Order: sequence, then C-alpha cells, then structure tokens
Amino acid sequence: MTAWAAAQSLAVGHVVTEIGSALNGKRRTFLALLRDNSATTIGVEHRDRFARLGAE
Repeated sequence: MTAWAAAQSLAVGHVVTEIGSALNGKRRTFLALLRDNSATTIGVEHRDRFARLGAE
C-alpha cells in the first residue's frame, strides 16, 4: 500500500494496520484514525474491509 501511495505521489504520514472484520464496529485503531482531524486521505487495501452492510 505504501509503495502504491508513493507511486501516486501521495505523502504517507502514518501507517496503521489492523486485522478485523468490517462487520465489527469496535475497531479501536480504525475509529481513532477516523477521529483524527489531520488525516485528509485514508488508503484502504481492501475496500470491503473499510465498512460493509449496516456499518455504524
């Protein structure tokens, strides 16, 4: 993901890895990233891991 971002001329300020289902709304690391006002772009390796179905 980092190599792809660099190839697209996107600056990578922080890398976060989290293993979890998109069906589970209790992903602490991911929710903290969403609350971070300095994050303007979030890259997700698999889009179905971002959120699925009736995500909170």
